[in-house]
Formats: sequence, C-alpha cells, structure tokens
Amino acid sequence: TQVGSSLQFMVHLEPTVVVVLRAVDLCHLDINGLSFLLRSALFSPQQLTYQATRPMEKIDTYKTKRGLFGRTKTGKDLRSKQFFDLIRSLWEARLKQEVDKIIAQEIAVLKSKMGEKDVDKKQMKEYVVRLLYCEMLGSNAEFGYIFCVNLIASSDLLQKRTGYLAVQLTISPDCDLLYLIVSAIQKDLKSTNSLDVCCALNAATKLINAELMPCLIQDVQNCLKHQSALVRKKAIVCIHAFWRKDEMGIGDNKQYQQVLCDKDPAVMACTLSFLQDLCCLNPEENKHLVSSFACILRLVVCEHRLETYDYHGVPAPWIQIKLLKLLAILCHQDVERSTQVYILLGQVMKRANVDYAIGHAVIFECVKTITCLVPAPELIESAADAISKFLSSPNPNLKYLGITLLLRFERWQL
Repeated sequence: TQVGSSLQFMVHLEPTVVVVLRAVDLCHLDINGLSFLLRSALFSPQQLTYQATRPMEKIDTYKTKRGLFGRTKTGKDLRSKQFFDLIRSLWEARLKQEVDKIIAQEIAVLKSKMGEKDVDKKQMKEYVVRLLYCEMLGSNAEFGYIFCVNLIASSDLLQKRTGYLAVQLTISPDCDLLYLIVSAIQKDLKSTNSLDVCCALNAATKLINAELMPCLIQDVQNCLKHQSALVRKKAIVCIHAFWRKDEMGIGDNKQYQQVLCDKDPAVMACTLSFLQDLCCLNPEENKHLVSSFACILRLVVCEHRLETYDYHGVPAPWIQIKLLKLLAILCHQDVERSTQVYILLGQVMKRANVDYAIGHAVIFECVKTITCLVPAPELIESAADAISKFLSSPNPNLKYLGITLLLRFERWQL
C-alpha cells in the first residue's frame, strides 16, 4: 500500500496481527533476520513495527544465534564499511528522490571499483551484492553483469552461489552473456561436489532457452543417476523446465518414467509433476503407467511407506493428490483401467483422516477421480456418502466442496 511517499508492505500473519514494513527495510534483512522479525510478530507485533522503523545505529542490538544483518555466530561483521554506509543511507532515506540519488552514486562507485585490476574474489562478491541492491531499486547495472558471470568460476562455494544467484536475477534468456554461462554450467554439472551441481541445475532451469538446451541436456540427464537425492530432484525439475520450453528437446519421454522408482520420495514427487503434464498432453500414450501409479498409491496409503511425509495423520497427502489426478486422467471412461483402481480408491477414502482439512482435500480429490471412471456400484455409494458429509458440514468451505462434487456427480450419472 502507498503511505505518504514510502512504499510499504502489510504482512497479514493472523486475522488480528498486521505488520507494516517499508520496502527499503525488507532489503536490509537476510533470511535469518526476516525470519526473526516475523517470529517476533507472532508474539509482539507492536515491537516488530518499532524494530523495523527505528534508527540504523540501534538495530544492531537485535541479534539471533545465527546473526542478523550479515553477522556471524561470533558477532563478526561480514560487511565492509562502504556496504554498511550504503544500507544505512537507504534505511534513512524517506523519499524516492533520495533513494535514486544514493543508487546513482553507488552505481558510479561500482563502475570504478569493479573495473580495477586484481580485485579480490571476496571483495567482488560484495560488489555483486551491492549491484543487486541497485537492480532491486530500479537502476540499470548492466555494466556489472560480466563480473557476475566471472564470479561463477570461483572455487569458493559461497562466491559461486552468489554469482549464480546474480545471473539468475539479472540476465535475461536472450542475453549474449548466456553463452559464457552455459560453459560454466557444463563444467559445474560434471563437478564432484554435489552443491556445485545443484547451483548449475538451478541456473539451467531458470536461464537456458530452447536454443541452448542441446548443449546441456545430456549432462542434466546424467545427473538423474547422481548419488545425491538432492541433485536427482533438481535434475528432474530442470528437465521439466526444458520440456516446457521445447517438448521435443529432451528426447524420449519414456526414459524419465524410470525415475518413478527412485528410492527418495522427493525425487519421485517431482517426477509425478512432470509426468502429470505429459499425461495431460498425451493420455493415450501413457495409459500403461496406470499400474505404476496405482502401485505407488497403494504403498503410500496401505503400507505407509512414506512415514516422514505424514501430515496430520494423512500419509503423504500431496503425493496422494497428484496420483489421484493422474489416475483421473489416464482412466477416464476406460473400463479395463478403471477396474484396476476401484478397490484402491475405496481404501484411500476410508483411510483419510477427516479431523483435519488435508483429509477432506484427499477425499475431495478422490471423489473427483471416481467421477472420471466408468461407474461402479460400490464407488457410487462411497462417493455419495462423502458428498452428503460435505453438504451437511457447518463449515461453508466444505459445503462449497460438496456442491462442486454434487454437480460433477450428477453429470457423471447422466
């Protein structure tokens, strides 16, 4: 909302808690600092507003175990005096014109400093962060993009991650510097350090266009066999992003169906999202996956294989919902495949915990799936019973779900 001449954000944490932070205040917080302030709001919203708007000299008195505003656990300040002065001046600025003047001066300083010879990588990392501040506040810092690309080649992980973050936030997919970035990504995808590989996959997901996909697709596919589950998950997310840009650029889709058997549930869940898009586009070509999806759903619901993904007593509810959507797509009015899931859908509805909203979400999706199948007497009765409970609930949201399902149920019966 616009208050005076300062842009402000209103953070609604609870119906009775509204916290106002100025935009320039938010720019000064790292993730730990912002988390600290938001946690404080849950107990003392007045104190939070006071903390966020008080003078910069006193803000350093608020510390957490991990540090606030760029401090280490021991209290050592990671900022240079110039960086501190920039943040302080932005903090104290009250008009847009003041901010523009500060940023213009900072741009001039960065042009001079970043162009010097033999700049230390650690110092360059700070320059890149200051450049991001200038970009976030509306200035064009295109002169510094090449230094962001150069920082990617650093052997220090923090500097490399800073460089990758900078190029993702500043460089567009049609920029000429993208060819240099592709070279760095190719190198990092073959690294023995899984964190380097993850950085490269994140950048590839965000930046690589259809023209450059052939340069990386083989290396990304190799990451699907990486020993780290985090790398495998990011690899399938990257391939999903590639597919959205060019459906023919990722090769045969059947090779990605094998990732469903991954031992890590997070990798399997990301694969389900990819396969859901594939099935929506070509359901006939993927009907053979019904048995695989039904088997996974049975393992989740009946054998409770994913205990760490339980939520309010419901086993892996979001994975259940994805699987139910996939079964609805592939079994639509198909007699043979509908009969494969009749019993399973009945078990899903019986085991859903209706004491919490997530249990109602699973039942809602289950009834929607039932209305896509060839009608079966046992499922008709279960679906009608679930709809009646939704309609008789005092909760208006559940009543709305009941009405939605009733309309689908009537069309299905007709």
